[in-house]
Amino acid sequence: MRKFNYHLKSILLIACSFWFIFNVVNELATTKKIKDEIGEAETLSAQIDEETASLEEQKEMLQDPNYAMNYARGKLLISQDGEQIFALDDGE
Repeated sequence: MRKFNYHLKSILLIACSFWFIFNVVNELATTKKIKDEIGEAETLSAQIDEETASLEEQKEMLQDPNYAMNYARGKLLISQDGEQIFALDDGE
């Protein structure tokens, strides 16, 4: 009977050890996944910040009537009376 109790305790200890190790490995995998997601979110946030700064700069420049007129004439091919517009390829 003593030998049986000893074996039973050993088996329970081994089972608990495996359960503990499994949980630790699972937590490590979850932590790595979360850190990867945080890194991706920080990269995306930096890209959004750059785009926001660029758009703010463009917004400021469009407040200037001369810039807005030149932008419209260049990008949208808007002409003044009596002008002809020629669109040239970029060569790409």
